Amino acid sequence: MNSVPTQADFQDAHLSLTGEEQKYRERLQEYSETRFSNTDLVYPWSFETVPGFFKQADDKTDDMEFDYLQEGFGKLKPWEQVQKEIEQLNANASDNEVYKIIFCGRHGQGYHNVIVSKYGYEEWDKKWHSLTKDGDITYAPDPELTSLGIEQAKANNEAWKREIKAGCPIPTKFYSSPLQRSCYTLLYTWDGIPQKNPPVITETIRETMGLNLCDKRSSRQTIKDRFGPHGFIIDDLVTERDDLYLNVYREKLHEHAIRVNSFLQSVFDQDWNPDECKVDKKSALENSYVSTTTHAGCIRAFILVVGHRRFTIPTGGMIPLVVKATRRV
Repeated sequence: MNSVPTQADFQDAHLSLTGEEQKYRERLQEYSETRFSNTDLVYPWSFETVPGFFKQADDKTDDMEFDYLQEGFGKLKPWEQVQKEIEQLNANASDNEVYKIIFCGRHGQGYHNVIVSKYGYEEWDKKWHSLTKDGDITYAPDPELTSLGIEQAKANNEAWKREIKAGCPIPTKFYSSPLQRSCYTLLYTWDGIPQKNPPVITETIRETMGLNLCDKRSSRQTIKDRFGPHGFIIDDLVTERDDLYLNVYREKLHEHAIRVNSFLQSVFDQDWNPDECKVDKKSALENSYVSTTTHAGCIRAFILVVGHRRFTIPTGGMIPLVVKATRRV
């Protein structure tokens, strides 16, 4: 199976939202001294992209022609060398620095994607975004994967097995959006591949919230019934009702990016030893590879937060982000 983006995918990744990226940076600066009740900083970690590992970070790579399935995920060097260099970066890092590769997967095709392709973005925004079906297809709320979406996830599974055989590291941490299209994509993608830890479902990496009914999630109990038997853990942020979804307001990119930043804060904080006020090197080395399964809007927010170049991700696609995190001490 080939995996190249469509024009709709390009629009998801590159649509100009005037001032949103600058607004994110300004908002983050405003929050920089915000503290929890115990006086710890809410946003102690800053993030940046480390180039030289994957083609996607290179400005010369045409994202509309790039097929990560045919390009070994885009690696610029053998996996053995990638692992060795990440290990060296973490071993030689200062006491407040951590390096990770975050494999950002996008869910396979859902029925809402079919509706967008069928009617176009203009009609979607005018009419279809707030409905549940068009007479033929039920696509909201919390739509299922289509048969193509399942095949896309299974193609990822084959690609991961191929790359693992070539030396690609298996992530030690797995996270998913609570929307079922992401959870099922994770399930099919990692089927038959050993996982050290169970996947965690968290609100902080769900799709852009509000207005689009397809982005309203199911209840916590429904999510538990669907994915609990597969070993998924649902974090405490996922309440019984979806109180975060509003049908009168669409979350802005800068707000979404702040949310993703919070997720990354929690991921990198797992390597921080508060008693010694420094990075736990053992934890950083053991957890250098993280998998997330989310959405186009969420990956765009990831890209903004870590300072990666904009890059189009096809439905069912994936982009590896090499991230350096530095903690204020």
